[in-house]
Amino acid sequence: IPSTSLVDDSDIFGRQNDIEDLIDRLLSEEASGKKLTVVPIVGMGGLGKTTLAKAVYNDERVQKHFGLKAWFCVSEAYDAFRITKGLLQEIGSTDLKVDDNLNQLQVKLKESLKGKKFLIVLDDVWNDNYNEWDDLRNVFVQGDIGSKIIVTTRKASVALMMGSEA
Repeated sequence: IPSTSLVDDSDIFGRQNDIEDLIDRLLSEEASGKKLTVVPIVGMGGLGKTTLAKAVYNDERVQKHFGLKAWFCVSEAYDAFRITKGLLQEIGSTDLKVDDNLNQLQVKLKESLKGKKFLIVLDDVWNDNYNEWDDLRNVFVQGDIGSKIIVTTRKASVALMMGSEA
């Protein structure tokens, strides 16, 4: 089952307010004109962070609002190559088999995101090392104003690090 599979409504019973609040945050255009906003979902394991993110990701209003959407489950080991390649596959970038160079992949991802309003979900992020995420952050700021990244994590330090300015 792909990680972007549809959500069983019984999984989100009683979470409608959370879902609507999150959708409002995603659809709002910030007056500051920031190109990229990170929206963290932080909580203990089993709390329903991923389920909440899936419900929002699959919402019709969100589908229409963003020109490009991608979902990637990061999990414990941070690997910029794996994340970059996975995001390219999600957005349908072709001929990835020829690319085994992180730089080339990041250039390709940068080009794919450039000028587009995108939503990227990075699910289950554990690594809060700012320097390791810096390369990816530089790729993400290529998007159009209003682009958003949802980060689900158990660690508040990850949310702080992902939200800090490039």
